[in-house]
Parts: sequence; C-alpha cells; structure tokens
Amino acid sequence: MTRPLTLLVALLTAAPAFAQGAPARLAATNDSIFAPLPLPTPNVYRAADGRPGPNYWQNRNDYRIEARLDTVAHEVTGTVRLEYTNNSPEALAFLWFHLEQNLFTPEARGATGAGYRAGSTIQPGQGFRIGNVMAGGRPVTPVVTDTRMRIDLPTPVAANGGKVTVEIPYAFLVPGNRTPRMGRMETAEGTVYAIAQWYPR
Repeated sequence: MTRPLTLLVALLTAAPAFAQGAPARLAATNDSIFAPLPLPTPNVYRAADGRPGPNYWQNRNDYRIEARLDTVAHEVTGTVRLEYTNNSPEALAFLWFHLEQNLFTPEARGATGAGYRAGSTIQPGQGFRIGNVMAGGRPVTPVVTDTRMRIDLPTPVAANGGKVTVEIPYAFLVPGNRTPRMGRMETAEGTVYAIAQWYPR
C-alpha cells in the first residue's frame, strides 16, 4: 500500500522543479499570442493603419429597380438598371454580381452544406432566372456560377470616373417556409411573405 503513496509524493515534490526552470520560449509563428502584428506598407490609397490615403477611391452603384410580386404564382419579377461608376485607377473589363436566390436551387453548394435542401420546400428550378442582359446598350451573355454572375463588358469601363449602364431582367419563385432570411408561410388569412436578397446586385 505504500508504493502508490510514495509515487504521489514524488510527483508532487517534482512539480515545483519544472515551474522554477527557465520559461519556455514561444515559437515565432502567427499562432503565438505575442507575435508582432505586421502592418501593410502604406501607399497613396491607404495608410498603414487602414485610414484612407490621399488617393483613396470607392466605386459607385446607382440602382433603379422595378419589381412586382405575383401572390398567385408566388413569383417576383423585375428589372435591375444599374449605373456603375469606376472610380478606380484602372479600367474594368467585367463586373461581378451576387445572385443569392440561387442558394435555393437543388444543386447549390450552400444549400447542401447548410441542410436547407432536406428541411425546406425547395423545388427544382428555383433561384434566379436571368433574362436578356444588356451592358452599355449591347447584349451580353452572363456566366453564372452558383450564387455569382460575371458580366464581361463589350467595352472596359474607363478609370477615374468611367460609367456603364447594365440592365438585368430577372425572376424567381419565393421559396417555402424554413428557408433562411426569407420565404412564405400560409395562414388562415392568406400567404405571408418575407422578402430579402431579391435582386441581382
């Protein structure tokens, strides 16, 4: 019976010896709690601490949207007319748009990971239906990948204030209940709609 007690005493008396030794040095990695915080090199667009520099710029989006809700078909239809101003120092050859409604298509990567497909009333064919897109007054063919759309412009938008107008007709079915941020619910008084992320942006 004395052996376990002897071992315990030996462990307890040895512990302070480790605590009194030289402190372990932390490895010089980004995981170290005392790692230095490197700041970016300042330039004319941003200071090292993130504040705007003398040549700071932001591009501008001016939307005009016409839309309607069909309460029989549970469908939103509309047209986005966007005037995009390029205030950057370089010409832009293409624009990216978010298509959040495409989360509700059966093949959406986000729907699979979040489990919306099994728990909601998602039907095949939901998501944005994009009509004939115009950019700078000319027809263009958008490239849609999941919840993103790229529009290659007929002519690059000039730097430092160049503008282009993009027109996007669109439609989508409002998804059923148990979908994130939006959907519809049937009640005794009729259908209640919660609408969000309802236009290509």
